[in-house]
Amino acid sequence: MPKVILFMKRRKGITHEEFRAAYEGSHARLAEKFFGKFMVDYRRNYIQRDQGVSHRTDGGTDDDYDVITEIWYRTEEDLRGMWAANQEPAIKAELEADGDAFDTDAVRFFVVDEVLRNPG
Repeated sequence: MPKVILFMKRRKGITHEEFRAAYEGSHARLAEKFFGKFMVDYRRNYIQRDQGVSHRTDGGTDDDYDVITEIWYRTEEDLRGMWAANQEPAIKAELEADGDAFDTDAVRFFVVDEVLRNPG
């Protein structure tokens, strides 16, 4: 089952709470509207900096990203269908107009091969 992981960061000048409200209140709904037919599951994982368990081995700060998004697709064809839909001018324009909360230069997008631990 194809999976995509996105690392996203809020734009400068907005709080983590404002970023989350914008993502959940609007952007995630647009993703469901335009791409829901392609997705099996769509999860947003917000970084919890106040938990004191973040760790960086490179000495950098732990505010590089604010959310890690995971999206699963039934087939490679569904993944390609989502990507094609994302390139349609009307959809692309609406998503970009809604993306004020995101630092779009910092978005990282990966197709991954997920391996599940077998507890057996």
